[in-house]
Order: sequence, then structure tokens, then C-alpha cells
Amino acid sequence: MTGRYYIRNLSDQPATVTLIFNDSAASGTRDTVTLKYDNQISDIKFETVRSLKKNLVLNQIDSKTLEFIIPPGSTVFMGVGMNTRFIGGIQHAKIKVGSTEQKTVAFNRSEDLNFKIRGLGKYTAHYDIKL
Repeated sequence: MTGRYYIRNLSDQPATVTLIFNDSAASGTRDTVTLKYDNQISDIKFETVRSLKKNLVLNQIDSKTLEFIIPPGSTVFMGVGMNTRFIGGIQHAKIKVGSTEQKTVAFNRSEDLNFKIRGLGKYTAHYDIKL
């Protein structure tokens, strides 16, 4: 099965997302990493990534940690499947809105995400940030 993973910021404030990688995925300095996003709340479909035209730059905190800020009212494409450079290696993501620590999300736990099967062998998964 092929899955596409997204995060949407439904709040009216920027959200800070900190990605914590497991030991096997932590590999020192990473190249400049960008994610596709747009300043709109998109319906989550398998093809949504095609409508995301902007690039969001991630900051490396250390060899196991990347961080980025999702603008309010935005949709970010995190990757494809569980074996990509992000999704497969992420131990968990910490999400903070304003001064409030909102949630720790594990991308490999179905109870943390909204899953939808999109036809033969395709699915989408997303997490909605809310206040």
C-alpha cells in the first residue's frame, strides 16, 4: 500500500513541529530539507500534494531532531509511505501552538492519525492541529 501523510494547522496561530528521529534514522547533518505546503486548509486526498506549491524549510536542531513552523491555516505534505526519509524514521513529532504543548504524535500509530483508504492500495493519513 502507498500512503501520503499530511499535517494541517487549523488554528489561527503558527504551530511549531519538532520531529524526533529514531537512532537508526539519525545520521548526522542532513542536507537542506524542505516540505511542500500551502497557506490553505486543503481537503486531504491522495492528490493533494499536487496543489501545494510552496516550500517550507526545516531547521536541524541536532542529529536526531528537525523543527519547522506551520503557518496558521496551512497544509503540509510530510511524505509518502512508512519508508520515506521522514515518516519511516520519525520516532514521534511534538506539536506546540503558541505556548501550549498540544500533542505528541506517532506517525506509525493509527489512533494518532485520520486514515482514509483511497482505492486499491492507496491511503492518506493526516493530523489536524487545533486549539
